[in-house]
Amino acid sequence: MFVQQGSRSRTFARRKTQTDRRRIETPLAERSWIWVAVFVVAFLLRIAAAVWWQDRLGEEQFGFPDSESYWQLGQTIADGKPYEFGEGGARMFRTPGYPALLSVIFEIGGNEVNVLWARLLNAVFGTLTVGGVAWITGQLFNRQTALVAAMLAAVYPGAIGMSVFVLAEGPFCLLMTLQVGCWIRWRTHQTSRPTTMAILIGITAGLAILVRPSWLLFLPAIIAINTVAIQPRPQSNQQQSNQQRGGRWGSHCVMLLALIVMLLPWWIRNYMISGALITTTTQVGASLYDGQGPQATGASDMRFVNGFKYAQQMADKSLPNPPEPAAQFEVRLDQRMRQAAVDQMAQSPSRVVLLAVEKFKRTWSLTPNDAMFQGGGPQLAIVLGYGPLIVLSLIGLFHFRNRRNVLLTCAFPAIYFTLIHMIFVGSLRYRQPPMLLLIIPAAAILVTAVQAFSLQLTVQDSKRRRRKK
Repeated sequence: MFVQQGSRSRTFARRKTQTDRRRIETPLAERSWIWVAVFVVAFLLRIAAAVWWQDRLGEEQFGFPDSESYWQLGQTIADGKPYEFGEGGARMFRTPGYPALLSVIFEIGGNEVNVLWARLLNAVFGTLTVGGVAWITGQLFNRQTALVAAMLAAVYPGAIGMSVFVLAEGPFCLLMTLQVGCWIRWRTHQTSRPTTMAILIGITAGLAILVRPSWLLFLPAIIAINTVAIQPRPQSNQQQSNQQRGGRWGSHCVMLLALIVMLLPWWIRNYMISGALITTTTQVGASLYDGQGPQATGASDMRFVNGFKYAQQMADKSLPNPPEPAAQFEVRLDQRMRQAAVDQMAQSPSRVVLLAVEKFKRTWSLTPNDAMFQGGGPQLAIVLGYGPLIVLSLIGLFHFRNRRNVLLTCAFPAIYFTLIHMIFVGSLRYRQPPMLLLIIPAAAILVTAVQAFSLQLTVQDSKRRRRKK
């Protein structure tokens, strides 16, 4: 009996030792609890930020002018009313993506629902975006780097901010990471169904555009770069090269076709009510004049819109047969502002360049431009969160400059957004989506540096032991 008890004790001790050894040897990134902890921390930080921001605003509901239009259009969808905004009944003022998501809140809580629920909805999107960043990083590098990227995305102040404001950036950032993740999976041949992945790329791109229209040209642009810059492998023979090129062209066509299918209902609807092809919204003219008009400084100031409305109304009244439909007035107003902006740019090309430099500085500034975020905790969080991260990102991009997939998926979105907002207006708000992707090379260079340091310590320790022997 005592022999059996002793044998059981030794077996138990051996199993416990093996279990402990496995726990020690298992990398942190392979443990599920650490991932759960990252997502919980990300969500709690965003909830806390949402409550703090709402309390800071006081009686003011939103803090951003754009938020009111999203909010009212969400109510309109929930009530089943015509999709229009403002006194003039602008029907193509905003794409319907984000208002449709907000309408769910009104369907559940009614039109008097607290705006905090919209912030919590964006907090959910922001937390899921952390997973999107980790997914992309895991495909480009490894699971350990993915964990570090997830940790950085979870606590990055810019990502937290975009997760709690009532703005389209919340769901857009999630859709952007899903699209880029699908692109990497297709581009690196990590899928046995490239056509399906190409369709998913087009679908997520279309949804992202319906949430944030400035994303319209991203997929065509990255396809063009992939076609021109990425050539078949040198060791491939002519037949294999032709097959690779043909497969790539086929997938590109599928992506664009899926994108068109996603946007087609919005295009058809706009054409039916206005008689014009409006690919995104009728705010392009206003946004362009905001960035290029004689009053432009690089920041946004839309006070000029009422003057243009009055001028267009007077122009319409002077016609023999004044047009009636409000939707057509919306299109004519957009065209008037767009043409005025183009004329201003043609008159002073040097000013366009100077404004572009100013917008670049505003978008990538270390300190906030808006007085709302200057001074105290918000400014400190922005400086400490953005400064070290952008330095690590640039070092990482330089270190991994020979890896085309890293440059294409991490650096190109930043270039795309920068160019767009050097034409329109610049703000810290517009750098936050690409910053999520710039977290990836920052995480990779951190992991590389830690591994190099650990290896150096191991080598030094090994040398000491040889000397002692």
